[in-house]
Amino acid sequence: MQNNTPENIDMSVFEASNKLKKKYIAQSWNKQEEEILQMWAEKASGWAWLHDKSQRYYRIQSNRFTYPSIILNTISGGIGFIKADSFKYLNYFIAVMNIIAAMLMSFQKFLKSTENAEQHGRFFSIFSSYTRRIALELTLNPEDRKECIEFCKLCKDEYDKAVAESPQIPDSVIAAFRKEFSHEKNKPEVANGLYHFNNYCKNPESYENIV
Repeated sequence: MQNNTPENIDMSVFEASNKLKKKYIAQSWNKQEEEILQMWAEKASGWAWLHDKSQRYYRIQSNRFTYPSIILNTISGGIGFIKADSFKYLNYFIAVMNIIAAMLMSFQKFLKSTENAEQHGRFFSIFSSYTRRIALELTLNPEDRKECIEFCKLCKDEYDKAVAESPQIPDSVIAAFRKEFSHEKNKPEVANGLYHFNNYCKNPESYENIV
Protein backbone atom coordinates (compact mmCIF):
# COMPACT_ATOMS: atom_id res chain seq x y z
CA MET A 1 0.00 0.00 0.00
CA GLN A 2 1.11 3.52 -0.76
CA ASN A 3 1.95 5.58 2.27
CA ASN A 4 -0.01 8.84 2.44
CA THR A 5 2.92 10.79 3.76
CA PRO A 6 2.94 14.59 3.43
CA GLU A 7 5.58 14.27 0.73
CA ASN A 8 3.45 11.86 -1.32
CA ILE A 9 0.36 14.02 -0.87
CA ASP A 10 2.24 17.12 -1.98
CA MET A 11 3.58 15.25 -5.01
CA SER A 12 0.11 14.03 -5.96
CA VAL A 13 -1.31 17.53 -5.66
CA PHE A 14 1.54 18.91 -7.76
CA GLU A 15 1.04 16.28 -10.48
CA ALA A 16 -2.72 16.87 -10.55
CA SER A 17 -2.21 20.62 -10.72
CA ASN A 18 0.36 20.22 -13.48
CA LYS A 19 -1.99 18.01 -15.51
CA LEU A 20 -4.81 20.54 -15.16
CA LYS A 21 -2.48 23.33 -16.22
CA LYS A 22 -1.32 21.40 -19.28
CA LYS A 23 -4.92 20.60 -20.18
CA TYR A 24 -5.91 24.25 -19.85
CA ILE A 25 -2.99 25.36 -22.02
CA ALA A 26 -3.78 22.72 -24.66
CA GLN A 27 -7.43 23.80 -24.78
CA SER A 28 -6.42 27.45 -25.20
CA TRP A 29 -4.95 26.65 -28.61
CA ASN A 30 -6.91 26.32 -31.83
CA LYS A 31 -6.25 26.27 -35.54
CA GLN A 32 -6.95 29.96 -36.05
CA GLU A 33 -4.34 31.17 -33.55
CA GLU A 34 -1.80 28.77 -35.05
CA GLU A 35 -2.47 30.19 -38.52
CA ILE A 36 -2.05 33.74 -37.21
CA LEU A 37 1.29 32.87 -35.63
CA GLN A 38 2.37 31.08 -38.79
CA MET A 39 1.49 34.20 -40.80
CA TRP A 40 3.58 36.40 -38.49
CA ALA A 41 6.48 33.95 -38.63
CA GLU A 42 6.41 33.85 -42.43
CA LYS A 43 6.26 37.64 -42.63
CA ALA A 44 9.13 37.91 -40.15
CA SER A 45 11.11 35.47 -42.26
CA GLY A 46 10.54 37.79 -45.21
CA TRP A 47 11.69 40.77 -43.14
CA ALA A 48 14.82 38.83 -42.19
CA TRP A 49 15.54 38.20 -45.88
CA LEU A 50 15.05 41.89 -46.69
CA HIS A 51 17.37 43.04 -43.91
CA ASP A 52 20.01 40.46 -44.80
CA LYS A 53 20.07 41.64 -48.43
CA SER A 54 20.00 45.28 -47.29
CA GLN A 55 22.98 44.62 -45.03
CA ARG A 56 24.93 43.20 -47.97
CA TYR A 57 23.81 46.10 -50.16
CA TYR A 58 25.21 48.68 -47.76
CA ARG A 59 28.36 46.65 -47.09
CA ILE A 60 29.13 46.67 -50.80
CA GLN A 61 28.35 50.39 -50.98
CA SER A 62 30.66 51.07 -48.05
CA ASN A 63 33.47 48.98 -49.55
CA ARG A 64 33.25 50.90 -52.82
CA PHE A 65 34.35 54.00 -50.94
CA THR A 66 36.66 52.39 -48.39
CA TYR A 67 38.91 50.29 -50.66
CA PRO A 68 39.75 53.05 -53.17
CA SER A 69 40.42 55.43 -50.29
CA ILE A 70 42.83 52.95 -48.69
CA ILE A 71 44.61 52.40 -52.01
CA LEU A 72 44.95 56.13 -52.70
CA ASN A 73 46.25 56.85 -49.19
CA THR A 74 48.76 54.01 -49.46
CA ILE A 75 50.02 55.18 -52.85
CA SER A 76 50.28 58.81 -51.78
CA GLY A 77 52.11 57.74 -48.63
CA GLY A 78 54.58 55.65 -50.61
CA ILE A 79 55.17 58.36 -53.18
CA GLY A 80 55.88 60.78 -50.36
CA PHE A 81 59.24 59.05 -49.83
CA ILE A 82 60.32 60.02 -53.34
CA LYS A 83 62.25 63.25 -53.58
CA ALA A 84 60.10 66.03 -54.96
CA ASP A 85 63.00 67.20 -57.14
CA SER A 86 62.79 63.98 -59.17
CA PHE A 87 59.32 64.78 -60.48
CA LYS A 88 58.14 68.31 -61.12
CA TYR A 89 54.47 67.79 -60.32
CA LEU A 90 54.84 65.13 -57.64
CA ASN A 91 53.47 67.27 -54.81
CA TYR A 92 50.42 68.20 -56.88
CA PHE A 93 49.80 64.55 -57.69
CA ILE A 94 49.95 63.58 -54.01
CA ALA A 95 47.63 66.44 -53.07
CA VAL A 96 45.07 65.38 -55.69
CA MET A 97 45.08 61.78 -54.43
CA ASN A 98 44.63 62.94 -50.84
CA ILE A 99 41.72 65.14 -51.88
CA ILE A 100 40.04 62.28 -53.75
CA ALA A 101 40.53 59.92 -50.79
CA ALA A 102 39.05 62.51 -48.43
CA MET A 103 36.08 63.00 -50.77
CA LEU A 104 35.42 59.25 -50.87
CA MET A 105 35.41 58.99 -47.09
CA SER A 106 33.14 62.05 -46.87
CA PHE A 107 30.66 60.44 -49.26
CA GLN A 108 30.75 57.27 -47.18
CA LYS A 109 29.95 59.20 -44.01
CA PHE A 110 27.22 61.19 -45.76
CA LEU A 111 25.50 58.05 -47.05
CA LYS A 112 25.98 56.31 -43.67
CA SER A 113 26.71 53.03 -45.43
CA THR A 114 28.50 51.42 -42.49
CA GLU A 115 25.84 52.46 -39.96
CA ASN A 116 23.03 51.27 -42.24
CA ALA A 117 24.73 47.91 -42.73
CA GLU A 118 25.04 47.45 -38.96
CA GLN A 119 21.39 48.39 -38.38
CA HIS A 120 20.10 45.98 -41.00
CA GLY A 121 22.33 43.26 -39.58
CA ARG A 122 20.80 43.80 -36.13
CA PHE A 123 17.23 43.60 -37.43
CA PHE A 124 18.11 40.52 -39.47
CA SER A 125 19.01 38.84 -36.18
CA ILE A 126 15.83 40.13 -34.49
CA PHE A 127 13.45 38.84 -37.17
CA SER A 128 15.34 35.54 -37.56
CA SER A 129 15.12 34.91 -33.80
CA TYR A 130 11.42 35.83 -33.84
CA THR A 131 10.71 33.34 -36.64
CA ARG A 132 12.61 30.54 -34.91
CA ARG A 133 10.79 31.12 -31.61
CA ILE A 134 7.33 30.82 -33.21
CA ALA A 135 8.38 27.83 -35.30
CA LEU A 136 9.69 26.06 -32.20
CA GLU A 137 6.54 26.83 -30.21
CA LEU A 138 4.24 25.46 -32.92
CA THR A 139 6.24 22.24 -33.23
CA LEU A 140 5.63 21.45 -29.56
CA ASN A 141 2.69 19.48 -28.26
CA PRO A 142 -0.06 22.00 -27.28
CA GLU A 143 0.27 20.80 -23.67
CA ASP A 144 3.92 21.84 -23.61
CA ARG A 145 3.40 25.28 -25.11
CA LYS A 146 2.85 28.63 -23.46
CA GLU A 147 -0.69 29.85 -22.93
CA CYS A 148 -2.08 30.82 -26.34
CA ILE A 149 -3.46 34.34 -25.79
CA GLU A 150 -0.46 35.38 -23.72
CA PHE A 151 1.96 34.09 -26.35
CA CYS A 152 0.02 35.72 -29.21
CA LYS A 153 0.02 39.10 -27.46
CA LEU A 154 3.75 38.83 -26.82
CA CYS A 155 4.44 37.94 -30.46
CA LYS A 156 2.20 40.75 -31.72
CA ASP A 157 3.95 43.38 -29.59
CA GLU A 158 7.40 42.16 -30.64
CA TYR A 159 6.44 42.09 -34.31
CA ASP A 160 4.91 45.58 -34.26
CA LYS A 161 7.92 47.01 -32.43
CA ALA A 162 10.43 45.41 -34.80
CA VAL A 163 8.56 46.59 -37.90
CA ALA A 164 8.12 50.13 -36.53
CA GLU A 165 11.83 50.46 -35.67
CA SER A 166 13.18 48.82 -38.82
CA PRO A 167 15.40 50.96 -41.04
CA GLN A 168 14.18 51.66 -44.56
CA ILE A 169 14.69 48.91 -47.12
CA PRO A 170 16.32 49.97 -50.43
CA ASP A 171 13.98 49.87 -53.42
CA SER A 172 16.27 47.49 -55.30
CA VAL A 173 16.07 44.96 -52.45
CA ILE A 174 12.26 45.21 -52.35
CA ALA A 175 12.11 44.66 -56.11
CA ALA A 176 14.35 41.59 -55.79
CA PHE A 177 12.12 40.20 -53.02
CA ARG A 178 8.95 40.69 -55.07
CA LYS A 179 10.55 38.93 -58.02
CA GLU A 180 11.85 35.95 -56.05
CA PHE A 181 8.81 35.47 -53.80
CA SER A 182 6.03 36.64 -56.10
CA HIS A 183 3.82 33.63 -55.34
CA GLU A 184 4.17 33.70 -51.55
CA LYS A 185 1.03 34.63 -49.62
CA ASN A 186 2.40 36.03 -46.36
CA LYS A 187 4.92 38.70 -47.25
CA PRO A 188 6.16 41.78 -45.35
CA GLU A 189 3.86 44.76 -45.76
CA VAL A 190 6.62 46.81 -47.41
CA ALA A 191 6.83 44.26 -50.24
CA ASN A 192 3.19 43.24 -50.42
CA GLY A 193 1.64 46.31 -52.01
CA LEU A 194 -1.79 46.14 -50.37
CA TYR A 195 -2.50 44.80 -46.88
CA HIS A 196 -4.50 41.56 -46.88
CA PHE A 197 -6.29 40.19 -43.83
CA ASN A 198 -8.85 37.58 -42.80
CA ASN A 199 -11.92 38.06 -40.62
CA TYR A 200 -12.29 36.42 -37.23
CA CYS A 201 -14.17 33.39 -38.60
CA LYS A 202 -15.74 32.19 -41.83
CA ASN A 203 -18.99 30.76 -40.41
CA PRO A 204 -21.44 33.40 -39.07
CA GLU A 205 -23.10 30.69 -36.97
CA SER A 206 -20.04 30.45 -34.77
CA TYR A 207 -20.78 33.90 -33.32
CA GLU A 208 -23.85 32.43 -31.66
CA ASN A 209 -21.59 30.60 -29.21
CA ILE A 210 -19.87 33.78 -28.08
CA VAL A 211 -21.17 35.07 -24.74
